[in-house]
Amino acid sequence: AINLSGMRYLKELILEVDLSERSCRYLASAITKIPSSLLCLRLEGCSFENATALAIFAQGMKRSYTISTFVLTKCHLTDDDFKNLIPNLPTSVRVLDLTDNFCRSEVITSIGPTLRSLNLTNQHPEELGGSLDISLVARTIEYNQTLQELDLSFNLLTSGDVCDLIDALEENTTLESLNLMNNQLDDSAMLHIGKLLPQMKGLRYLNITANRFGDHGADALFRGLLRNYQLTRLEMPRGFDAQNKINYLVALNQGGRRLVKADDILVPLGIWPLVLERVNMLSDKEMARSVRASVLFFLLREGTAMIDCK
Repeated sequence: AINLSGMRYLKELILEVDLSERSCRYLASAITKIPSSLLCLRLEGCSFENATALAIFAQGMKRSYTISTFVLTKCHLTDDDFKNLIPNLPTSVRVLDLTDNFCRSEVITSIGPTLRSLNLTNQHPEELGGSLDISLVARTIEYNQTLQELDLSFNLLTSGDVCDLIDALEENTTLESLNLMNNQLDDSAMLHIGKLLPQMKGLRYLNITANRFGDHGADALFRGLLRNYQLTRLEMPRGFDAQNKINYLVALNQGGRRLVKADDILVPLGIWPLVLERVNMLSDKEMARSVRASVLFFLLREGTAMIDCK
């Protein structure tokens, strides 16, 4: 039995047990009796006894108004399970982590207007006989104005899948972080990403490590970054011919290249010392010392030219 009586100040609850109907009744009762304090609920490796147990838990979640982070990993849940659970999530949930389940589409269609972060890492596409329905993901996020982080790593996504998703980011301006690590993206995917990078206004972080593209794809990313001023973190495989040029452009973005290149920004003269100070204060881990010096030189040269011409 799950007994949380007296724990009115509990902030985080972590369970790693199988959940029977009885346990779910206790859990549903508990999370509604401590609504003023419980912020994070983590169910890790929990198997629900049957559909009834899941339904009982879902009704309990529906009556919780403070849980902002809900982690449901390795729970062997399928689309049919999510169909009952996701619509009952409280609007307070901002972070939803469903790593290591068996979702294809149901979670995606049920993305609420308050969700900020969605983790769909490893939905076992090899066992489902296919990957996530990325065309549905693309249609869902194209005009979504709230989701900021999306993790689709380890899902055997193809270049065709990702092209649909990247097309959606031309319209979406709120998604800041996209993780495509360990999929099956080849040069054609990088060509498409590079082509559309200049139009992406919201994306700040992109992870494309452990994919299948080569120098041709890396060159396309470099060309796209020449006119993209938003992307400040790019994680990708090493050893490409264009690697140093890519790293430099990302560092320029991190340092504030948008301030001197974007047409929609006019920086007051008094702000420049703060911009330069911020770059200079970055640690060696955040930006190598030699790169930092190059970024400072670029900002001083380009910033001064912009100020003089105005």
